[in-house]
Amino acid sequence: MLSDNELKEMGTNKILGIFGDCDFPHKAGAKTITVRKEVLARTKDLLMSIKPKKVYITPHTGFEEIIIPLLLFLDIPYTIVNPYKGFYDNLKKESKVKLLMALENSRGVITLSNKKAKFKEHLDLVHESENFILDRSQIVLCVFGQKNNHRIESLNERLALKNNVIFFNYGIF
Repeated sequence: MLSDNELKEMGTNKILGIFGDCDFPHKAGAKTITVRKEVLARTKDLLMSIKPKKVYITPHTGFEEIIIPLLLFLDIPYTIVNPYKGFYDNLKKESKVKLLMALENSRGVITLSNKKAKFKEHLDLVHESENFILDRSQIVLCVFGQKNNHRIESLNERLALKNNVIFFNYGIF
């Protein structure tokens, strides 16, 4: 994570974009519970330090799904960026319930395409939603683990070119 001086240089009251991988540790096993608690505690400290005025997020299963209750707890407003109509149709029931709660408590939902996407269009529209978030965010938080994840690897390559990016590798815990 960043030092206090680095966080101060980034400033507070800015727009934050959050990206996370889908492989965030689930609740099974002692090590994964410890990792989850540690990551959430550090993320909470980070959010309290930078005090974002708004967050853009596209909730997938994994980290992005569990960060939303933390945003609500800290009273940080967020907007959901939906790549296309039907993007969330294939979620598990548990994730759909979490998504409905996230939608209900969000400041808004931005849907980039009103038509359902096929596989190639899916990737293009997800990429477009990531760019939408990147273009509007003054600070970006990217949380990822040790497993290879093509989406996060591709995103990290684009993020390396930006300023005010916080890379958080929870795989080192």
